[in-house]
Amino acid sequence: MRYCSYFSLPLLVLFLATQESPGATNVPVVIPRPPVAPGLAYPVTVTTNESGVPVHQFSMKPAITNMAVATNDLAQLKAQLAGIEAETQKTSDEAGTLRKTMRNDYREIVGVMTNFTARNEEGKKLQDRITALETELKTLKQDLQKKMDDDEAYKQAKAKIEADREAYKKIEQNTAEIRKKRADVGARVWQLQTMVDRTLKEEEARANEAKAEKNKSAGAP
Repeated sequence: MRYCSYFSLPLLVLFLATQESPGATNVPVVIPRPPVAPGLAYPVTVTTNESGVPVHQFSMKPAITNMAVATNDLAQLKAQLAGIEAETQKTSDEAGTLRKTMRNDYREIVGVMTNFTARNEEGKKLQDRITALETELKTLKQDLQKKMDDDEAYKQAKAKIEADREAYKKIEQNTAEIRKKRADVGARVWQLQTMVDRTLKEEEARANEAKAEKNKSAGAP
């Protein structure tokens, strides 16, 4: 059963029927009974708007009108779902097998690369040359760093960076201390303010009570 199609068609019929015709603005709107899906019926509630035009409201909960058709469609849907699940399992198994194959292929290519220089003379010469160049490059970088460490401009720039880093570290520490102090003082302010407000209210209440007693005594015969 195609529920979306059966449900959309009644809405389309309702929409087209409720459009006002330019040549018949006062003609009452007559809406035929909407088609329903085999074995299903969408309950319709009919009301009248302020203009007296019937308004059809379709329930989102269809009712079964033909149990034989409904159960037959349910069996077909379940069979279709079982087929989809079987297809899903098949593709999942294929993907798992392919992943294992890819892992084995990766191990194989790593082995080929590792043993390539052992069985290829030209490859071994190139690898030896690369190793020698990497060793020389490492030594050259160390020599360059030593020369930079002795350069006056490099020393000044490096010293400035270290000084700025230390200054920033101190600022962070100071900020943390200020935040802690603010939290402590804020808590004390809140506590004391609460006590002051409560005391003032109690004093005001006592003053009002005393005033009421005084007025009561003054008015007594």
